[in-house]
Amino acid sequence: MGFDGLAPPAAKSLPHGQGFNVSALELPDVSGRIWIALSRQPSGSLDLFTTMAEDLASALARSLSNTEFALLNLCLYRIRAWQEFMRCGGPDLLGTEAEVGLFGEIAVLKMLLEVGLDAGVAVDGWFGPEGGLQDFRLGHGTIEVKTTAAATGFPARVGSLEQLDDSGCQSLILAAVRLSPDEAGVALPGLIAIVQSVRAIHPGALNGFECRLIRAGYLHSSAKRYQRRFKVVQTRFFSVDASFPKLTRQAVPAAVTYASYVLDLDRVAAPPIAAIGEVMEQLGAI
Repeated sequence: MGFDGLAPPAAKSLPHGQGFNVSALELPDVSGRIWIALSRQPSGSLDLFTTMAEDLASALARSLSNTEFALLNLCLYRIRAWQEFMRCGGPDLLGTEAEVGLFGEIAVLKMLLEVGLDAGVAVDGWFGPEGGLQDFRLGHGTIEVKTTAAATGFPARVGSLEQLDDSGCQSLILAAVRLSPDEAGVALPGLIAIVQSVRAIHPGALNGFECRLIRAGYLHSSAKRYQRRFKVVQTRFFSVDASFPKLTRQAVPAAVTYASYVLDLDRVAAPPIAAIGEVMEQLGAI
């Protein structure tokens, strides 16, 4: 991949490992173009490397970025997304729980776009696939998304004592997304396509969205294997405050250093926030 008018990046700044390597090449080029090579290591899967290279070439071809620096950053960011994907297990399909969880997060992202939040802000604030403590960071607060397709109850797994700890932010919102299997609904690839088709998503935001999909373990090449269709039948937003039922580090004995627990959100007595517009106002996001 050639980029005009840029200084060669330092070798230590280039992603590497997990079956591939990225390097700056010293090639004779009177135009001053720098060249970056993506190469497969012997331990890397040829099929997966091919998919990765095709994805990278497609992303660069579709990009409307008007500077070489932006194109180089797009390239390196996408490679790092693939590196994280491989580190987390590679080309296995998302499990049932992970599929439902990703569906819920993208459903909330779609709601944020529909309420008028800038696409770049919405995508940049989606930290679920990045390993964030909560799934979204917006304004002066956060949103944690819990999703269920259970017929009864709303079992929500809380992964740590910190996840619902509101002491570190001004506002912490829990979004409870209930799905129902429905042949008239939409499968995960269809929901992703709906978000991708929103014209308000500029190229930079679209690249960020697609990189997060890769980090989450979703590949477009496997789209046909996600056949389950869902309908979002209910989304409730709760303000996580002192009265909200939760376990936090401050509320358990000092000897308890870690805990993961299940919260039935159908048993939460606190009234939900009426609309996502009010959620955005509470977060100071719009």
